[in-house]
Amino acid sequence: MRRRFAALLLFGLLALPAAAQPAPGWVEVRVLERRVRDKIELYSAPSGAWGAGPAVIQAVGDGLRINGRPFLRKALVLGEGPQGVVSLQVDAEQRRYPGRVRLYAEGGRLVVVNEAPLEGYVAGVVAAEMPSGWPLQAKLAQAVLARTLAVRGGAHQGGTLCDLTHCQAYAGLATGEAVRAAEQTRARILSAGGAPIQVLYHSTCAGQGADSRAVFGGTLVPYLLAQRDAFCAASPFATPWRVRIPAVQLALALGRKTVEVVTLRDRAPGGWVAGVEVDGTPLTGYRFWQAIGRHLGWGLVKSLNFEVRREGTAFAFIGKGLGHGVGLCQWGARGRALAGWDWRRILTAYYPGTHVQELRP
Repeated sequence: MRRRFAALLLFGLLALPAAAQPAPGWVEVRVLERRVRDKIELYSAPSGAWGAGPAVIQAVGDGLRINGRPFLRKALVLGEGPQGVVSLQVDAEQRRYPGRVRLYAEGGRLVVVNEAPLEGYVAGVVAAEMPSGWPLQAKLAQAVLARTLAVRGGAHQGGTLCDLTHCQAYAGLATGEAVRAAEQTRARILSAGGAPIQVLYHSTCAGQGADSRAVFGGTLVPYLLAQRDAFCAASPFATPWRVRIPAVQLALALGRKTVEVVTLRDRAPGGWVAGVEVDGTPLTGYRFWQAIGRHLGWGLVKSLNFEVRREGTAFAFIGKGLGHGVGLCQWGARGRALAGWDWRRILTAYYPGTHVQELRP
């Protein structure tokens, strides 16, 4: 599938090995995975290395081709240095990334990686995770969490970060209060026992969050506890939502031929689903929810706080909240900030027993 990109290279064009590690204070983020397959069209500055006009960058196996000719390096790197900015246009949408962007092939797929300065990445997460009109103290709390997750490592193998919500949302270069939030909390992370905490947060708990063990299993993380939260009442997801899923689609999502009965067999305080049975087969609530999201869309069953019942040839899900319910509730952080709480108090409320720690240079 071809995608059209426009690249404005403010700091030059480089060719570097794919395995090159980012400089200290940088993070690597795989971006645009859902929008790029094996080809893009790239426009360079007038002095571009391939001459005038656009270049087709194509992944062939584990190598690149530019306008049909093999590229002699493993990776093509656009931009240079911490002050660099690379502008990409995907169809009608423009993305600007701090630092540089590296392109390489992986099994016939084109991979796009933003090598971003840590604080530029943090600002980009704040801008993507919280609306521009939200109070600054909520954004400061979000910035500390974004930085903590980046330092601890992302959800993928080797701790790699991505720009999707199962890592944390990231849309590139930020401006305004998102940058201010990163600057005012520069180098600060949340720690427990001297190490970065396991960062989990969600949009809306709808009155009570869940603890880590109820949702993810394993040992209870002492700072990821279920607690009541009256501060997210303004969220549009704090009130009940309802969705119907045809039984045929649910079966496909779960990798089954048919689904006749879904039973909720275990619930955490507040209504969060810990376990289900599908035609007698037990599943964790989280695995069940993830399968639906992965195959039918992440916004369909909006949270793990739901009831389910059979309605003819479909299943009706009635629930409240948005997300998995563990850790900071973003709408709750907003409500606390509007009530006069500062970012440290917000983080202490959601992650009891943790401490703000400053990273060493």
